[in-house]
Amino acid sequence: MLRFCVLIVSVAFVAAAGAETNAGVALAPPSADALEAAELLDSPPWVEQPNEYDYWNLFPPERPTTSNISRGRGGRMNESVEFDCLVQADGRLACAVEARESLVTPALTLATKFRVASHTQDGEPTAGRRIREIIRLRR
Repeated sequence: MLRFCVLIVSVAFVAAAGAETNAGVALAPPSADALEAAELLDSPPWVEQPNEYDYWNLFPPERPTTSNISRGRGGRMNESVEFDCLVQADGRLACAVEARESLVTPALTLATKFRVASHTQDGEPTAGRRIREIIRLRR
């Protein structure tokens, strides 16, 4: 009987670990046609959002170098990242990102930290809806 209980707990733990791993994987970006066809979701009902540590880890401040000091940046970041996303059935976002090339991969990773509720406050489904956000990175 004890072995049976341990086996159930082990299977449940492995299943939960697999679900958590998939949550951090960026989804394939939606096509331009899919984005154009989707209805805009103005005020997304966020269930999960990244915290400040996620931003700091993904977008660390630049160290002063000869090139960024000469451009007047002095080691400070002043960038924007534009997200154009479709809400999936599970609330995750499939996003196209417009940003400086070195910010695209961190931005797609950041998109995995967002999750939307399945319905708006008015009871309308969110799956298949479009979300457009601009995040400004200033330090």
